[in-house]
This record gives sequence, structure tokens and C-alpha cells, in this order.
Amino acid sequence: MILPKPFSDESLASLLARLCRLNGISDYGDVVTLLFGHGLHTTFINAPVDVVEFCVRTKGAYGEPVEVLENLTWMGAAGRLEVASPSRGTYVAAGLVKPTLAEMTFPESVSLRYCPACRKRDLLGYGMSYWRRQHQIPIVWYCADHGESLVKVPMKRADLHTTFPLPGDFKRLDSACVARRHAPGDFMQAVAHLVRDFFACPAPPSPALIHASIVSELRARRLLSDRGRLHLSEFSAQLRPLLLIPEVSGTGEVQAKLLKRLSRYVINPSQASLTFEALLLVQWLFGGLAGLKAKCAWLQVIGVPMLAPGRTNDSTEFELFGAFHRRRCIQFIREHPGCSRLDFTKFEYRSFRWLLHHDAEWLNGLLPLNSREGKQLLLF
Repeated sequence: MILPKPFSDESLASLLARLCRLNGISDYGDVVTLLFGHGLHTTFINAPVDVVEFCVRTKGAYGEPVEVLENLTWMGAAGRLEVASPSRGTYVAAGLVKPTLAEMTFPESVSLRYCPACRKRDLLGYGMSYWRRQHQIPIVWYCADHGESLVKVPMKRADLHTTFPLPGDFKRLDSACVARRHAPGDFMQAVAHLVRDFFACPAPPSPALIHASIVSELRARRLLSDRGRLHLSEFSAQLRPLLLIPEVSGTGEVQAKLLKRLSRYVINPSQASLTFEALLLVQWLFGGLAGLKAKCAWLQVIGVPMLAPGRTNDSTEFELFGAFHRRRCIQFIREHPGCSRLDFTKFEYRSFRWLLHHDAEWLNGLLPLNSREGKQLLLF
């Protein structure tokens, strides 16, 4: 089997799609069965990805598990923004959590985006186009290399069980898209450059320090009170005009969702359901990665509290509890290979209940519910 070399910023699903085409494989489910292991997979996009097994079966052609996550998925960069420790990518790299290929391909909705100029350059240089990781990040609407708005391609999950398209398969969409080049000072264009810099930065400031810098700057601008209360109306009034999303219906609704998620991140980052949206605040407050690094260096000298005032104790206690119970679960699985969810419940009931109520997604990844044919009875 020919294992193609990854292109710059290529995603894992795109790499596997090119592998299938180069080897003349029509049913892409056969490839994930061969490379991911754990039995027969009848679906390509919903196949669980065991990164450790993938590295073993490819004989390290794409590096170690951590390198696969860092170079072929968006999870590596996302982990550098997650305040909760350890990040989900840590468990994926260890083989303890097996996300589906869809989770590693689509950060949010089932859709992909590409830059027409990038696709044209790929076809001329390689004879084949590919999907770039940075173009799929929800806050990126422009290509950082060409300054053109990205073309969004809606996907149907049902069509991705046996095949996976590449940007070169969507020629008709270019004529319907009016690619626009924006001035260098455009905020959303600058965000695209920031995402590119963040992906390329191997050791950015820690997530807690990034959050502390954002909190400190918001307090300096009098958008956050001493008690940790965000002045939402003024916060929205200043940030909303910058969130100019091209050619998207319902832009106001998208902006409202972004502002709501950003406000949650400011108040309690460990509970926020966002990944890269925090970079919007970084670009707005510091003008890029260099400004953020300078602010973080200054905070390390003067020792400003890491989390928002009024929430420090609660957030820290929550993180400590979470880390403790996750360690108990991992230790129990290592000491009792082949154990079931019920076994863990019997011997570590306190940790089970805490994880069930506060981190059910992580718990279900390590100890999934047993599926039964017919009607299933869920006890928990």
C-alpha cells in the first residue's frame, strides 16, 4: 500500500481520502479497518480512531501519536487553549479515548471549507487538492495566504460512509462564490493570520496564563468588574462590529452565539464549550500572538491571579476534583484490564457519580454503555 506524504496543514480525513485514491480503493471503510484496527468498520466517517494503533500499523510513517494529533488534526492546537487539565487530546494520544473520524474532521457542523486560490495552486502543483485544517476552524472565514473568503461545502454524513470528497470535486461552487480580498487591517482577516500563527507555535503560553491575560486586559478596559462581573452590553457593543462574517445568512445570530460563548469563557473557562473562539479575544485585545506573549510575560513577573476574581476558588476546586476522579478511573482500568462500566461503579462509586454528572463525555469514551439489540435499559 502506498502511504502518501501529508501536504502542508492537511487533515487526517483528507490524507486518508488521498490514500484511497492513490491505491484504487473504492470503499474507504476498508482503509479505516486496516489502519485503525478493532474489528471491521462499515463506515469511514464514523470509524473510531485509535491513534496508537494507527501509528503501529503505519510503522511510524506519520510520527508518534502526539505528532499525529498535532500535525494532522485540530486537537493538538485546541488542547493548548483548554484550561481544564489534562486536555482531551492527552487521552486520545494515549489511546484511552477513541474519537470518531468525524469528530477529528469537523470541529462543529458537518461541513468543510476551502480557498479557491489554494485549490487552484494544489491542482497545478500536485494534480490533486486537499482539505486544510485551519480552513475548518469555526472562526476562520478567510484564507490567511490569499486573503479570499472560504467556500463552504455542506456535507451529508450519510454520503461519507464509503467515500470522502476532496476540494477538486466541487468545481461548480467557485462560480457561485464571490471571492473577496480584504484590506490587511480587516479584523477577521487578522484572526485567520492569528490561527495560522497559533498552529505553527509549538509552545505558546499556557491556557491558564492566556485566560489570565484576557481577564487582566478586560479589567484594564473596565469591561470586567473587581468581582468578576462582565459588563456584557459594553462588551458586545465593542466586539460585535468586528465580527463581520462574509456571505453568511443569519450573521446576527452567529454573532450572538459567539458573544455568549466568549462571555462564558471569560467568567468560567473550565466550563466554557469553546475551543478556538478565545483567539477572537486575543486578536481584539492584544493584536496578535506577539502582543499576547508580551502580556503573559508581564503577568508572570507581577503575579496577577490566573482566573477571574470571584471565581478563582470555585474553578480551581472543580479542576482538582476532575483531575482526581479521572486519575482514579484510569488507574482502575489499568489495574483491572477488561473491566466493565458496572465494575467501576461498584468499586469506585464516588468517582463514577462525579464523572457521570460533570464529565459524562469523557467517562463514556473510556467506559461506554453496553449496546443491546432491541430495547435498551439504561440504569445510569
